[in-house]
Amino acid sequence: MNRNTVKKFLIKILTKKKPFRSEISDIEKYKYLEEGHIDSLELALFIASIENKFKIKLSPKNLSSKDFRTIKGIINLIQKKLD
Repeated sequence: MNRNTVKKFLIKILTKKKPFRSEISDIEKYKYLEEGHIDSLELALFIASIENKFKIKLSPKNLSSKDFRTIKGIINLIQKKLD
């Protein structure tokens, strides 16, 4: 699965909650957790959506990594799991 497809899926899931602020210039660097884009319940649903869509399992190590804090990082984690 290509990077752009993964990115579009993540953006679609995150924008279900609320749209991104217009001043965000690089969506891949967006720190959705720090910005409060989703809360803890929504995070659990977000993780489940990722795992279901891509048929992968994110480990506790993945979820606590720096990579999981940005859209770019999540894309990288997903692509590593798919390889």
